[in-house]
Amino acid sequence: MCGISGIVRFDQPGSISETALDRMQAALEHRGPDAKGIYIGAFAALAANRLSIIDIPKGNQPMTSRDGRYTIVYNGEIYNFKKLREELKPDWTFQTDSDTEVVLAAYTKWKDKCLGRLNGMFSFFIWDEVLYRGFGARDLLGIKPFAYAYENDAFIFASEAKAIVAARGGRPKVDEAAILEYLVAPLFSGVETSMFQGIEYLQPGHFLTITDKGLTIERWGGYDLTGSLEEDITVVKNEFDRLIRNAVRRTMVADVPVGAYLSGGIDSSIICHLASKEFSGHSKTLTFEYEGQETFDYTKSSMMISHDTPFAERFSTHLGTKEKHFMVIAKREKLMDSIQEIASIDDVIPVWEQQIALHYLARASHNHGLKVILVGDVADETHYGYHFLFREEATKSPAGMISQLSMQLVNKKLISNPLEYFNAKYTDLTQSEGHNWKTDIGRKLATTCLITRRLLPRLLHNGDIHAMAHSVETRVPFADTDLLNFSRKIHPNLALHKDLEKWHIRQAVGWLPDDNRLRKKSTIPIDLNAGVLYRKGVEKVLKENNDIIKKYLDIDAAKKLCQSPKNPTEQERSMLFRIVALDQWSRCYNVRS
Repeated sequence: MCGISGIVRFDQPGSISETALDRMQAALEHRGPDAKGIYIGAFAALAANRLSIIDIPKGNQPMTSRDGRYTIVYNGEIYNFKKLREELKPDWTFQTDSDTEVVLAAYTKWKDKCLGRLNGMFSFFIWDEVLYRGFGARDLLGIKPFAYAYENDAFIFASEAKAIVAARGGRPKVDEAAILEYLVAPLFSGVETSMFQGIEYLQPGHFLTITDKGLTIERWGGYDLTGSLEEDITVVKNEFDRLIRNAVRRTMVADVPVGAYLSGGIDSSIICHLASKEFSGHSKTLTFEYEGQETFDYTKSSMMISHDTPFAERFSTHLGTKEKHFMVIAKREKLMDSIQEIASIDDVIPVWEQQIALHYLARASHNHGLKVILVGDVADETHYGYHFLFREEATKSPAGMISQLSMQLVNKKLISNPLEYFNAKYTDLTQSEGHNWKTDIGRKLATTCLITRRLLPRLLHNGDIHAMAHSVETRVPFADTDLLNFSRKIHPNLALHKDLEKWHIRQAVGWLPDDNRLRKKSTIPIDLNAGVLYRKGVEKVLKENNDIIKKYLDIDAAKKLCQSPKNPTEQERSMLFRIVALDQWSRCYNVRS
């Protein structure tokens, strides 16, 4: 796991500014504090910041082939690297036991076809010093980030957009379309482009090639939803059981202790059970809560519907790991400071309140000496885990889903019909994937397609950016390639049954206590009583002279939201949070419109 960056220029050999490379490396130090290195070629300069997890003594980067032709900078973990290593041994003399060298060897043998053989999470860049060609790639779902900019014959890339901002210097300009999407469809934002003008993201399942002829981008794979599997539930649950066991086993390969986040929901409970009971692997579990959370009125929330702590504590007792289970507690008086902290971390702008919990959990993991954490991410998005899939109003169109998840306070002078505009955009996206919104099953598949193409990459970004800010790697068993090949075939009727989401999984894991197995989805904790605090924060923002807020926000609507005598609703509170986050982000990065 690392922070990677680099610059390619063909205009003048040896013209790359090492100062710019140094600035990127410094901006990514949190992603890899254990070691750093640089490579300077004729037309390319690469840098790596390493978080040492596998082959700690010998796995440093950049890593160059013995003949000096290929150099790689790599961020991620390949879970089947030992199997690939055996396959590659006849063609490659390995100098390390790292998965980095396996990726390098795989590319030299199979070129871009190596990508379909990698089971894991990754973004990497390989420079060919003979052909003067660069090759960059990103994993199937976009777990590992790859930001880039290409202008004036210069190609620059990094694990985080903020590193490219640092390399460029000066005051960055916002990407107007990205800011508007943040205010209209926040949970789908920051996926196509960064919030900074001219900085893009290599999309999940894509690779790029950079030569003196220019930049080309191609798709190598994707999560193509078919819903074709309507087998007997016994067949499905047995196959899921086999695949999730293999997935957890693979994701536990590390030369450092492996911990886990435990919410007491079905996904984290599956992972913690298998890691502890079956593979004797994880060392510690962590659960997050707000001080006084036991007093929250969960009837007023549609997504956070129960208190995690009792479920997590009972489950750790069931596992016999209570002495290794730790609570991470946040106080409300620190909430506004926390928004400022996560805005400085998240260069794509914090989009929902749950990111505060991710921030606290990652910091606590680091403080407990953990470099690797198993998480339950991806299960909901690939196994029909959202309860709003039962609601026709949420699945009738992309606009229906957006309206269920957020409210919009965007300046109508910049975009007159925001919901209509983004509804058309996301409808086109799902139709290009072969889905339509005409039948009940069609709408569920189309909605899930939109979830995996836009919502999931945003959530994975959130998980990565906050964990790596504290030098912690999150691993995602539910993103195992074999499991994804299975889940994309699951018919919605097997997963959405008897008012329970993920019904097929619940049937498959009878070895879990019913308390956890049948618990309805409840999101990462948020402070349900923080609405008044957010409102005061927005009142302060509106009094200050912030050009970004004045240009992009519907100021009158925001003022009206602050003047309401009622406690904010769930959607209103989330909107207030985003206004504060946008203000803090714009100040942190000193952006201009």
